[in-house]
Amino acid sequence: MAVHILYPERGGGALNGARHAPLPLDEALAACASLAAALGDTEEIAAGSAVGRHLAAPVLSRANVPLLPCSAVDGYALRLRDLAGPGPWRLPVAGSVAAGSVPPPLRPGYAVGIASGAPVPQGATAILAGEEVTRLDALAHFSRCPMPSENIRQAGEDLAAGDPVLRAGRCLGRRDVALAAAAGADLVTVRRKVRAALLVTGDGLLDPGDPPGPAGVTDVNGPMLRALMDRPDTALAAAERTAGDPHGIRTALARLAGQADLLVTTGGLSVGAGAGLRAAVEALGGTLHFAGVAMAPGGAVSLGMIEGAIWLGLPGSPLAAFAGWHLFGRAIVAGLQGRTARMHKMVVSPVGEILREPGPAELRPARLVGYAPSGRALVSTDRATFPGRVRPLAESDGLLLIPAAARRLGPADLVEFLPFRDRGYA
Repeated sequence: MAVHILYPERGGGALNGARHAPLPLDEALAACASLAAALGDTEEIAAGSAVGRHLAAPVLSRANVPLLPCSAVDGYALRLRDLAGPGPWRLPVAGSVAAGSVPPPLRPGYAVGIASGAPVPQGATAILAGEEVTRLDALAHFSRCPMPSENIRQAGEDLAAGDPVLRAGRCLGRRDVALAAAAGADLVTVRRKVRAALLVTGDGLLDPGDPPGPAGVTDVNGPMLRALMDRPDTALAAAERTAGDPHGIRTALARLAGQADLLVTTGGLSVGAGAGLRAAVEALGGTLHFAGVAMAPGGAVSLGMIEGAIWLGLPGSPLAAFAGWHLFGRAIVAGLQGRTARMHKMVVSPVGEILREPGPAELRPARLVGYAPSGRALVSTDRATFPGRVRPLAESDGLLLIPAAARRLGPADLVEFLPFRDRGYA
C-alpha cells in the first residue's frame, strides 16, 4: 500500500528516495493536534493520587463552602446595635464557639469568643479580631466599632453548591487537589493513561554501563526518552532497541504498534535507499502525515499512523530527539488526554551577540542568567548548536527559538524562549 502524504512535498515527488520540503513548525504542531483525538476510556481515582492526570469530567462542589457563615479570625462575635453611643464599650462574654460546633443564638447585650472557622451564632453581625479586644475577667473591652459583617465569611463565599470548580480537560496540579478536597470530591474521573512504546534503532548501540568499544556508541536516547515519557498521564508499555535492518525494524514496529496509543522511535529517518523507518511505515500500510519539519536540530521529525497507533519518528542525535519530544511528543500526549497543548513561552533577550548562517528556525539550548533593568529575562547560549552534544542540554534552562529569518541577534532584540518546567522534567 502506498504511503499517503497529507502534507505533500511542494513540487511533488515520491516519498522514498526524494527530498521533501519540510513542513513549517506551526503546521507540524497543528498536524499533531488534529491527529491526537482524545482517548475515550476513563477511570475514577482518588483526587490525592491524580496529580498530573487529566479530568474527563468536571469536579462539582457538593455543598456551599463555607457551609454556614463562619469567622475569618480568632476573636469576639457581637451585635453592632449593642455598641451604642461613644466608645469604648464593654460587653459580658457568654462563653466561646469552637470550629465544628453548633452555637446557640447570641443573646442581646453579650459578646461571645469565637475561633477561626467556627460558625457565627445567630444574631451576631460582626467579629473583631482578638488582638483588638481587651479581656478583663468576664468582660470584653472594645475600643473600635467594626463594620457590618466584618470578619464574617458568608456561606458559599468560596465555593457555591453545584458549581464546576475544576473543568474537564484540566491537568490536575497539587493546588487542584486542595480545591477538589474543599469541594468534597474524594474521587475524580480522569482519562486513562496514554499507552506508549519506544523503539530505539541503530547498529552497535551500547548500554550506558557497557565498556566502551572502538566503534560502539552509547545509547543516550533510550534512557533520555524513557525518562521524558515517564509521566503521570503516560504508561510506557514497552521499550525496545533494534539494529537498522529493514526486517527487524518492520517486525518491531508491528509488534509495538499493537500495544500502544503512541509509538515513539528514534533514529532511522534517513531519506536514502530504503528510507529506514519511513519505508517500514509504508510496508506496514501506515499513513505518513509529514516527513520533516523546518527546524534545526530535528528537521527529520516525522509523524504518521501505524495500525491505529500514532507514530512519532525522532532523529538519532540526542538534542534533536529531545527537541522533537519537547515540541511534538508532549503535544500528542496532551491531545490524547483531551486538551490543547500550551507551549510555555517567555520573551527574552540574549546577553551577547548571536550570529548564524541562513537556515530553518533553530532551537538552541540556553541558560537564564539574569534580568535587564526593564525586568526582561536574559539568556546565554553557545555560539552554535551541536546536536550530538549532551552537556549543553543538561546545563540549559530551556530552548531559544531563533526564527529562520534571523541572522544576527543582540541584547536589544526580543526572542522567544521555551523554558523547561524544572531541571528534572521538561
